[in-house]
Amino acid sequence: MGIDKSLSDRYPSVIINGQKYHYGREPKHGQYLVENASYAKDNWCFDEKEDLQAFLINLPDSANHRARIAAAYPDWHEVTHEQRGAYLEEDRANQRLLAEGTVKSGTAPSFDMDLEGEHGPHEPQRIESRSKEPPIDRVERQIAAYQAVEAVNAKRAGYPIASGEWPLGYSDTLKLLVLEGKMDWTGVIAKDKEAVLAREVDFAKITPEQFRFVYKNIAENKMEPADPAVAQALFDRSRAQPGPTPIRHTTRNLIEAIWLDAWPRAGAIVDFGIDTQKHYEALFYGVREGEITPEALDAALGKGEKLTALARSARSNPHRDIRFTTSWDGLRDRPDAPESTGRESGRGFDEEPMLTGKEAEALHAEIRSGEATKPLPSPSEIVEGNRDTAATEKGQHQEKDRGRK
Repeated sequence: MGIDKSLSDRYPSVIINGQKYHYGREPKHGQYLVENASYAKDNWCFDEKEDLQAFLINLPDSANHRARIAAAYPDWHEVTHEQRGAYLEEDRANQRLLAEGTVKSGTAPSFDMDLEGEHGPHEPQRIESRSKEPPIDRVERQIAAYQAVEAVNAKRAGYPIASGEWPLGYSDTLKLLVLEGKMDWTGVIAKDKEAVLAREVDFAKITPEQFRFVYKNIAENKMEPADPAVAQALFDRSRAQPGPTPIRHTTRNLIEAIWLDAWPRAGAIVDFGIDTQKHYEALFYGVREGEITPEALDAALGKGEKLTALARSARSNPHRDIRFTTSWDGLRDRPDAPESTGRESGRGFDEEPMLTGKEAEALHAEIRSGEATKPLPSPSEIVEGNRDTAATEKGQHQEKDRGRK
């Protein structure tokens, strides 16, 4: 449910992070507000005029209230209501001292102080940065502060995350929306911005519709829309990259079963060492949360140690001490075993059928040409294929025996 705005265009306004905020003394309760011109719930409220003045003088840093409180008082959510009140009073005092120092140094900006809204409307005022901090350092600091606040929220919700990480529920679309919509990129050169966006966002996971939504949303909510040029270049580049590596049918079956919330076929159960419900869950949540990719899962097929490491690396895995073993562990005919090359059977247990001579040359030429190759067979598929061949040969021998009789 929304709330009615307290301040109109008759009050002075200031641009904070691209959005317009009115400020002044609201008439109903006599408090001093800094209120979003489009969304009344987005506001700062002060009982004293001096606190409003300090807020304006200390902009833009004073607007990052949540991050400042989280950094100064890490036990904020564990203490009593009375202690939080004491923390807020201490923060206000610190902000007033900071503003007084700025005024004494002669570097304080001037603001329209028609706080009763008697002489409006007024032109929005813009904040001139006085900081000597490099622009890219400012952005990195803002990202770290945002993630610190979200880490506190994630911990309270029961899903703790490591420092410098995004909450598990953040899609790459949401990350881009936060980075472009909440960070101040003023003065940051394209090369530096590209490095940050490429580090934080996987553009290959964003659809064209989602990409357009991000910048449409920002344009609707900010007076100074974000420049999409750098992100557009990264987005276009992600579309030009080669497609995903083909994966084996058994791996595909396991992934499909996970998304359908069902059990995979027997071949996947064997090849991935899924001996218990816990083993399945250890892979299930990692795949669902995008922490285990199809390519990584396929590379670990038939390899207990790799499956164990993969499952334990997934933050969403509820069984962190899980250990995987597969029927293929320790077999001589594995192509990566030093004692054997797999030539006894002509096939490797976790590779495609082994080729020699002209067949191998033809396969290598196909790969170099960039043409799609068929998914590699899994160990169980190889065994099942051998069994089918043996059964066929046995049937043929029986037919011949009956013919002789």
